[in-house]
Amino acid sequence: MSRSFKIPRPIGEAAQVLFITLVSFLLLGVLWGVIHPTSELVVTADGGAEIAPGTEDASFRGFTYYVALTALGGIAVALWAFRTRMRGLLMMLWTTLAVLWGAVAAWTVGVSVAERLHADPLPEHPQVGDVFHILDAAGPSVGMVVAPALALIVYWMAATFADPEDFED
Repeated sequence: MSRSFKIPRPIGEAAQVLFITLVSFLLLGVLWGVIHPTSELVVTADGGAEIAPGTEDASFRGFTYYVALTALGGIAVALWAFRTRMRGLLMMLWTTLAVLWGAVAAWTVGVSVAERLHADPLPEHPQVGDVFHILDAAGPSVGMVVAPALALIVYWMAATFADPEDFED
């Protein structure tokens, strides 16, 4: 006597949105970690260190890369979810929440990848003229909600301009 269990369609589609979103944003996080700029510290004659000219804004540039990548990811996920999944208010809100989780995952993975790839260990006895790369990742602050906000807006706009018959299953 075998019983088959069938996952309800709304739950299955919500799971697909979450899975695709998290995988996409984890890959975006890895990409962001790879391209994250670093500041360069140069050891001076007095034993101190100065940031090399042109690298002072590395943390801000890294932050803008993060916001841009996750914003594009949020827009892409929202359009994909709207075009291929069940449509409705709950799916719009679920997509937004999934993109928020994706943005958090992208930040976490990206900082970890950037630290492993770009940060140099500081030696105990640096020599004058030595250059070290440091990763100064700015906090995500409001940048964390840009992608979910754009996903919500894009999904809502797509729903606003869609044919009402597209919502009937």
